[in-house]
Amino acid sequence: MEIKGKRILTVSSPASAGKTDAAVTYAVDMAAKGHKVIIAQPTKTCIDEWFAKAKERASSRRKKPVPVYRFDSSTCEEGQVITTIMGHLKCPGEEGQVLFLTQQALLRLPYFHRPEHWHVIVDEIPAPDVMFCKHLPHNHEIITSAITWQDFSADNVKVAATDNAKLRRLADGDDAVDAEFRTIARAILDPDYDVFAIRENIERTVAGDTENGKYPLYLFGVLKPSAFTKFASAIIMGAHFEESLLHHLWAVQGAVFEPHSQLNKALRFQQHQNGHRVSIHYLAEDSWSKKLGGKKVTVDGTEISNTILGLTKAAELVGDQPFLYQVNKDVEDAAEEFFAQLPATALPHKPHGMNKFSDFHNVVVVASFLPTPMQCRFLSNFGITPDQIRDAICHQAVYQAVMRCSLRDLHCDVPVRVVVTDVSVAQWLADQFPGCTMVQAPGVQLAKKGKGHRIRLHADNSARVRAYRKRQDEQMGEVELANILPGIQNGKISPLRLANNIYSPIVTSKHDHLPLADTSASDFMDLSILERELFAGTLFRHIRDTNTTRHLFLKSMGDMIEWLRHCHGRTCQDKHSNFLISPTLFNPTLGDKSRGRENAVITWGIWLDIDDGDMPYHAFAKMFAGKAMVVYNTASSTNDTRYRVFMPTTGYMMAETYDSICKQIIKVVQSNGYCSPRQRKRGSAKPCHGIDPTKLSVENMMYLPCKPMDGSDGFFRVYDGDPINPTLWVQNNILPVDMPPPVLIAVPDELPMPEDHSHAAAYFEKLVAAIGDVVLGRNCGLYRASLHGFAMASAGLLDTWMVETRLEQAAFAAGLEKREIGPTIGSGRYNSRNQIGRYLGWAARGNAAA
Repeated sequence: MEIKGKRILTVSSPASAGKTDAAVTYAVDMAAKGHKVIIAQPTKTCIDEWFAKAKERASSRRKKPVPVYRFDSSTCEEGQVITTIMGHLKCPGEEGQVLFLTQQALLRLPYFHRPEHWHVIVDEIPAPDVMFCKHLPHNHEIITSAITWQDFSADNVKVAATDNAKLRRLADGDDAVDAEFRTIARAILDPDYDVFAIRENIERTVAGDTENGKYPLYLFGVLKPSAFTKFASAIIMGAHFEESLLHHLWAVQGAVFEPHSQLNKALRFQQHQNGHRVSIHYLAEDSWSKKLGGKKVTVDGTEISNTILGLTKAAELVGDQPFLYQVNKDVEDAAEEFFAQLPATALPHKPHGMNKFSDFHNVVVVASFLPTPMQCRFLSNFGITPDQIRDAICHQAVYQAVMRCSLRDLHCDVPVRVVVTDVSVAQWLADQFPGCTMVQAPGVQLAKKGKGHRIRLHADNSARVRAYRKRQDEQMGEVELANILPGIQNGKISPLRLANNIYSPIVTSKHDHLPLADTSASDFMDLSILERELFAGTLFRHIRDTNTTRHLFLKSMGDMIEWLRHCHGRTCQDKHSNFLISPTLFNPTLGDKSRGRENAVITWGIWLDIDDGDMPYHAFAKMFAGKAMVVYNTASSTNDTRYRVFMPTTGYMMAETYDSICKQIIKVVQSNGYCSPRQRKRGSAKPCHGIDPTKLSVENMMYLPCKPMDGSDGFFRVYDGDPINPTLWVQNNILPVDMPPPVLIAVPDELPMPEDHSHAAAYFEKLVAAIGDVVLGRNCGLYRASLHGFAMASAGLLDTWMVETRLEQAAFAAGLEKREIGPTIGSGRYNSRNQIGRYLGWAARGNAAA
């Protein structure tokens, strides 16, 4: 039962499958064997129901009854719940027992005495995040004076306490103003939470640049797996656990989830069997939001909101039958007044686990559960896509409301009518109830938003997490490799260190410029100079110049900034008479070119060309407040929306790391409301950022600063701060993970991996044979065979022509259309670069054996 590392046991099933019932029985049995068990439930209402059942089961045991306790406001003195729990945990006795607590109380405990002696069952998935949002244009120092923040990613900073005494006062004091900061202060002090801020948001707040309070201060607390892994075992139960925010956020942190075999076997079902009873009616084609719900429409000469219109249509559908309804808090009073003469019962906002509404056969949910744009931005920085946020928050909330009705009763055959806001919610619900019907409610006309349809990039969430971690490993390998190259070349670091860093195709395809056999010889250049001086770029006379020997070496980042300032004082006849700079050190002996991407060895600093856009340079600088950067005018313009940006880095990078950082910068800019030049051409009404997408690769060049040709002084701005840390930005990459579209379902890894050179051909034939497996999915089988086949070919285990031929033959034999085969094989071939490293070792073992 012991959890090692960050392993969490899970019970994921539909609502009403009997999770809590099985857990209570399991807890009582565990306690009878001498174990101490905590059951943490979401509300006191849930404890009322299940504590009584646990007491009954514990007292009915033939042998010694099992003690069952509960600690909440109904059993403890006012304000003494935490103190009472702490006292019991300090002296719990030697016997086995079951404790019922609320999740909030469990997570608020400042200290847990001997957690390794306790097993925890968390009934319903706890909220993994807390959000602080207050307009504080003048009083932000109440909280900001007690904290500090450090760089974490391209968009986030990590918050830490500097004044613990003040934070404790905010967390536990009885002052009404302090109470506004209570939740976030507790999260900052709690070692089981990480607290973050959006860099631009907190820097603008502290600088007083909130536009008279228009922009509130946001702080986000994220619960860490350590909150539960400290126990002897931790079981988290909930519907659709794999789609929850907790799963998404913890998987990124490296948590490992394992289904609890005993409890999962005790469930009544794994998929709803009563879908034939369900009819789902939706009000709108477009995604519902509070803004859309608040819009006014005229019906029979009366102006009402879309929400009231939706409730009107829902009431017409239900007729005179009793029904449950759920709305947002801001329309509760209006809904209560509207339904005053109808048999309507309001659901609580968190109805998880409640069984007292199971006599109802109609449910109306006209509410928006969408998080704020800033919260969506924060979650997206952890690689969570908008669709995943919608599934985890909106769809799960609607599902929990719907599952309070008679659908919980497996023996009931009465039809159930469900009314929801929009087609995406209805479709998600329909997927949970096979055999249900789904139709649009008649007579509801709402404006069309024109939003595109959903595209799934990953077979499932596990595939997304694997892709995220794989990308991190590859790019971290690049960062480390880029900064140990000088040591390898100079003989100070063993070439074996390089072999341990073969994570990406960039590395594996370019190791020939490193003298691995003889570290004293080189046909390129002596990279040991990088240990003494800073490589700042390669200079070129014109855009077609192929001479890559004009290297710029300086002593420090400060020297680079001063050198750029000196360049800005020069006058050029026209921009073509100016020098260009590339941030990359090129090896002209690689490939067919001398300064192409394949020639890139290392890169330092980020350069951006911003032109023909609507984003002033001071707006860009605010987005990356606290980051060092230089902004200067172009030769042909002094407009503050046409400029160049240089952002230094703490270390050298390789090509893919440079690409990733540039893309993260663009994501931050677009999160601030700007569109790309391509989106502008397609008709976007947003302001355009103007970042030239063709200048975001390591081989591109930028004109050095100079005075404008109109004779003015132009502008040259230096923003003080820290350089970009490529290691941090790669570790905490805010980009979504891209996977090839052909993979639409989970691909099991059942086939054995080859152990040496002689087994590679046989293994490849097994992969080819699986292409026709309709269970696996032909596209998936073809993609996997391509992925591993071309990787083995690149490692010298197979012939490339043979791999391509066999793949095409097998694909046609499996019945795939010609238009599918080429892109699928191409995707596998492209992504096979990331698999080469694993096969190089097998190739080496095979050659050694031969």
